[in-house]
Amino acid sequence: MSKYSITTSFNLSTAIEPEGFRIENYVDSDDIQDNTYFSSVDVDCGGGEVTYVVEADDEDDAYSQADGNITDGNEFEDDNGFTWVFVNVNHDVERVVEPMTLKRATEILSDIASQQDDDEVAEAVSFVLSHLASLASQVASLNAKIADLQRRLSDAVAPAPAVETPSVFGA
Repeated sequence: MSKYSITTSFNLSTAIEPEGFRIENYVDSDDIQDNTYFSSVDVDCGGGEVTYVVEADDEDDAYSQADGNITDGNEFEDDNGFTWVFVNVNHDVERVVEPMTLKRATEILSDIASQQDDDEVAEAVSFVLSHLASLASQVASLNAKIADLQRRLSDAVAPAPAVETPSVFGA
């Protein structure tokens, strides 16, 4: 499975209509005829954006996962009790390319070997990986010895400190 970075941009939309308004609470009279009618107002808010990473078989699978999270028409209720709808949802899906390292390559090959039905293939991969680890250890040891020898060599050929000689003429 590969990793995919998903950036989803969206807007939120809702309609607001005053509820529970009682004119009787504001007019001091016993003879009230309330003909109040408030229409709803559409509210559209832009600027939603979220970026996250998923593991998927391919780009289509990653897009499907993104669409399963946030889709045009999905609704949610906010902390104020308003129901909002996701609109103008756009998913940008991009494969995350990780740089290949020895550690990562070892993990990938070990995974492949563990999924093999053939024990000999798994054993061969394990052997090669162990051999490479041994060689890497030997190279590190040799590099340390070379660094030590270079330090010793530079100490041996360094010029001797200057010695002050006394003046013969007693100046």
